[in-house]
Amino acid sequence: MTTSIFLRYKNRHSISYIIKQNGKQIKSETYKDLKYYKNPKDRDERSVNAQSLKVAKDRLIDLQSENNNGGLDMDNIAHQNDSFIEWWEQIIDEKSQKNKATGINYKSSLKKFKAYLGKEKGTDDIIRWKITRSLLLDYKRYIELLNLSSQSKRNRFMDFKVVIREGFTRGKGFQSNIIPDKCNISATNKRRVFLNTEECRRLFNTNTDGIFEANRSDYAYRCTKEFFIFSCLTGMSHRDAMNFKWEDITTAINIKGEDSWTFNYKRIKTGKDYYDIPLSQQAIEFLKEIKSRFDSSYVFPNLLYTPPESKRVKRWVKRAGIDKHITMHCARATFASEFLKVPGNNINTLMKFMGHQNIATTMRYVQSDKQEMQLQVNNMSDLRIAPSETLVAV
Repeated sequence: MTTSIFLRYKNRHSISYIIKQNGKQIKSETYKDLKYYKNPKDRDERSVNAQSLKVAKDRLIDLQSENNNGGLDMDNIAHQNDSFIEWWEQIIDEKSQKNKATGINYKSSLKKFKAYLGKEKGTDDIIRWKITRSLLLDYKRYIELLNLSSQSKRNRFMDFKVVIREGFTRGKGFQSNIIPDKCNISATNKRRVFLNTEECRRLFNTNTDGIFEANRSDYAYRCTKEFFIFSCLTGMSHRDAMNFKWEDITTAINIKGEDSWTFNYKRIKTGKDYYDIPLSQQAIEFLKEIKSRFDSSYVFPNLLYTPPESKRVKRWVKRAGIDKHITMHCARATFASEFLKVPGNNINTLMKFMGHQNIATTMRYVQSDKQEMQLQVNNMSDLRIAPSETLVAV
């Protein structure tokens, strides 16, 4: 394959470099920082042209040298005018094959970027080489102004950066070094919503006819409900539950003759393996109920995390008479709250149950509702001196 690189400037108002492969032009870019006069009128303009040409020729020598040494990525150059949206859709397909929930998240992020292109750029697509640092920072500002939770904003922008990094790493037509260091959208430590003990009992015993059991098989709908309850009992995340199999559970009998079950799993979010996580007796009994009704290698087959499923959870909560904004992730926060109510339980143990890699993440889940706070403060020891006692001078 023959590659030629040369300058184009004669009879033009600018200087460009051209790259051809086997006689076919695959790249053309103007040096916007170099001024050039098509018809110089005086000595000053001729001097500007001479200086600009000298700089352009030095750059040309560098490009030719890089190409001769095998450093110029011609495959990357060949993809520079390809569709960015098509590349993002390819990433969605790849992510979906590994984890369906991740694919759904990337699809949601693409929808936001398409909206940005339409509103801010007046187009429905953009070529890969035009994904610049300026555009990235402009999109960051756009995301920050959307009416979304801080975590959703952060996730949408993170997905965008991953798509770009993957494209550059694989040589798919992207510019290098366009993502600045520490270019993130911060997730504020917003108070997590959770259910207290009484609300859990009320919710779990609320009839769900017409919410989960409709239009499809009973099991396909009950997966969402049963996952939510199981997450309240164990703290398991939705992503991890989608891959949770019966073979991941080890059953045994302890010296008291009671069931002693543990489970192993790999956290999708971090890729870290967790072994011998104990299950409470109520979690064991709940799993037995699931096992007796449904036959599958997965504990929660057909488990979905889509807007319709989230709406069903909200309808369930409303029917139970609970006035809180409850999402599926709130079940995980509920487990953390209930776990720390038990005397002797501590934040370090909770971190292991939650599958967190640092305690700062776990601390976001440490909170109490007003009733629990009132109960705890009322149970404090009386620090006042009883009226019958007298102070002893020291």
